[in-house]
Amino acid sequence: MRRILLSMAAASAFLGSYSQASLETLESPATLRSERAKLKQSLHARTIGETFRNEPTEDFEYRYESAFWAVSQFMVDDSLVRAGFRKAMRVYPKLTPGTRRSFLEALYAIDATGYEDWLESIMRTEPIPKLFAMAALQATRHKPGKAQDVLRLMRSRWPKHASEPILSSLEDHLTRRAAHIHMPLPDLKAWFQQQGSRGFKTVYSFQRWNRDFPGLAIVQESDGRFARDSSGRLVTIRQLARSASDLPYFITNGNTPQGVFRITGIGQSANTFIGPTPNLQMTMPFEGFWSDFSPNDADTTDPVATYARLLPEAWRSFPPMYESFRAGRAGRTEIIAHGTTIDPDWFIGKPYHPASPTLGCLCAPEAWDPMTGRLKESEQWLLTRTFLRSGDSTGYLVVINLNDRREAVAPSEIEAIVAEYERG
Repeated sequence: MRRILLSMAAASAFLGSYSQASLETLESPATLRSERAKLKQSLHARTIGETFRNEPTEDFEYRYESAFWAVSQFMVDDSLVRAGFRKAMRVYPKLTPGTRRSFLEALYAIDATGYEDWLESIMRTEPIPKLFAMAALQATRHKPGKAQDVLRLMRSRWPKHASEPILSSLEDHLTRRAAHIHMPLPDLKAWFQQQGSRGFKTVYSFQRWNRDFPGLAIVQESDGRFARDSSGRLVTIRQLARSASDLPYFITNGNTPQGVFRITGIGQSANTFIGPTPNLQMTMPFEGFWSDFSPNDADTTDPVATYARLLPEAWRSFPPMYESFRAGRAGRTEIIAHGTTIDPDWFIGKPYHPASPTLGCLCAPEAWDPMTGRLKESEQWLLTRTFLRSGDSTGYLVVINLNDRREAVAPSEIEAIVAEYERG
């Protein structure tokens, strides 16, 4: 979610002041204990409770869309939510596309079961490819054997599905994801060698296929060296690449895609849930101009080739590295690397606690003083300070799923990878 990208002049001044700034200078009233309590009460009583006690009539429907977004972000699942689901189901064809999308996202976010027959009917009538795909993903989530039936239906309804980015990505996801998870990872050293030789400052965000488990980011300077702390240890920053919905990468508000992103500068957000900690502004392919995404080699007549040339040769035939390309082509935008002011208590018991899921961005955990609203601890602060050490505020970010182990990526894993590279 992009907000306030600093101009070149402002960025220059910002870099100087930021390097001298103290973490405690940042504050967010939204993190006060009293404000968090008000938000929780308001969400349960009004945004969700009052909304779902009413019918989604034409004059009231806009509140249903907001309520479904709240259900997704904060993973609220209770009797009132299920009552709201039933009311929306009865009038689904009459709802606006935005409300239908938010409803399907909420179903997926809380992994609602028992809606199989209804989803089947929706897939036969929903005219919008993205919404068809969202219904199909929920229908097949725990029934992979149903995928072929869903794909046959898709092909019959959209004979030219191969030219529709979301439908072609849905087909790829349903037929090849399991194989992609088990594909041998190409040599990671090829990335380090290439970016160092090209002089591209790069953030690598190493993740798991199961995004319930947080990943780690590291920074490679433009001269090829890796950022280390004063003791000489590799700087690693926790990052969660899981969205609140947990939808796949090609769906709006889905998980962060793998692949290459262009870091265009440093920003600060006015979004209450992101907070004021400086963030890395990023773009994907098809988001803006190709000359900005790949300034040294942009051929707009062959975007696949332009993107592929950003990858090491050994990675150009590795399908998962094209997720950001496919996501951008499908219309996803505004994925950045930011902090969070969301109360971690919403996610107690989740594998990623105390990190916050997002609308698809990379999110680094932060801790705020509940009495003063001031920032106490921030891995986003560490990421931005580390990235800015060399002064330049641009570069690349690469998201790579290491494997499907059901645990957070550990610093020792990444330290071993970097150490092997540095040994030659």
